[in-house]
Amino acid sequence: MPDSIIYLASGLDTAIVADVAPTDRRLVGSQDPDTAVAELHDLISANVPSAIVLGQVLRLPEELPVPEAMDVESLAYSTLLGAPGLRHWLEQRGPRPLPQEPALARRDAERLRITLNRTQRRNA
Repeated sequence: MPDSIIYLASGLDTAIVADVAPTDRRLVGSQDPDTAVAELHDLISANVPSAIVLGQVLRLPEELPVPEAMDVESLAYSTLLGAPGLRHWLEQRGPRPLPQEPALARRDAERLRITLNRTQRRNA
């Protein structure tokens, strides 16, 4: 990747480039950058609050300490919960199927063993 592109990207939140595997985190690779930009424009137009939150999060330094990064994540998530885009996305997605047993319980004498069973959701 030429240094000039890296320099230009340093002033942006992110940049779409014609490189499928860029090494700089500010660059997003695409085989067809023009189409990717058009799709991104449509998504941003349809989800302005989410795009604003994402833009602010991307502006934060990589070296942000974990407690502060968790505060940012919590604030961003809380903000997006109130955005109309999330409600629309949830309606389009429909109900999520859950395993029959989200938690498994087994007693061994005095010990109760509880196993989370939602691996597809990382046990959330």
